[in-house]
Amino acid sequence: MKTFALKTVVVLLAFSLSITACKSPGTSSDDPGNDPVNGQKTIEDVKVPADFKWNTFNNIEFRVTGSETSAIRVVSKSGTVYHHSNLIEGNEYVFRAAIPAYERSVFLQYMGQKVEVDVIGSKIHHVFDNAQTFGSGERPLALNQRR
Repeated sequence: MKTFALKTVVVLLAFSLSITACKSPGTSSDDPGNDPVNGQKTIEDVKVPADFKWNTFNNIEFRVTGSETSAIRVVSKSGTVYHHSNLIEGNEYVFRAAIPAYERSVFLQYMGQKVEVDVIGSKIHHVFDNAQTFGSGERPLALNQRR
């Protein structure tokens, strides 16, 4: 009796494994004809616009001058710091920072001033003048911005 029960369990186990291992045609995720997104068959069928930019970061050159020696930071609107260094009085500080391609503007922070500059092209130039004071809602314009 034990042998019969053991054989029955083995046969049922083998049968259930064979059924679950079978694939129905067209249900495999490896089947390119079964792509739920746009009915694409292969990567070659994907249509990408000619002006599509594949980069995820832009390597931006910054040229910044300040009237006193102090810290300079390049910061996103959400507070992510992309660059932090010291700006030496009267010297133009040139550096590159990798800015994510989705950022349209960043802030330059220097001696209590917070200047928003648009990330357009590959160069940003700004001169901080410590004698300027800025009221609420006002901000100095970077050289690459218009009023």
